[in-house]
Amino acid sequence: MEEEQKSDKDRLGIDSQQYVDEILIPYLVPLYEKCEGAEDSVQTIEDGASYHCSAYTRRRRLEHGVVQMEWPSHSPDLNSIENVWFLFKCMYRKEVWRRQRIPSDREELIALAQEVWEGLSWPKVYKMVDSMPDHIASCLHHRGPMHW
Repeated sequence: MEEEQKSDKDRLGIDSQQYVDEILIPYLVPLYEKCEGAEDSVQTIEDGASYHCSAYTRRRRLEHGVVQMEWPSHSPDLNSIENVWFLFKCMYRKEVWRRQRIPSDREELIALAQEVWEGLSWPKVYKMVDSMPDHIASCLHHRGPMHW
């Protein structure tokens, strides 16, 4: 494996090679290709995680024609999934605390994660997504990030 292919692992233990092999190629590229037929200006939005911006990931994204939107490193986070992710993590932690037991293997972790995901308050999730235009307008009005 080339040295540039592998970035330092982030706190979750994923590196550029894993990101490309397990997420970009099998999931993001096919989804991107499917969406691009509907609109010419389809772009992906990714945070500044090392595995998103490594030379290896950029090269592989370019090879597959996946365009990444320029995203300033200290921009306000307007991606709805961040709020959903926060809600999921809170519910996951509560469920682990309620059971007084941390999942001991991959299968238990996945089963619990699926259970929590299915138990999310979907009206709340949809409300988060639907509020995006207001968040963007507020951000523009305040000329920067909002302090919740």
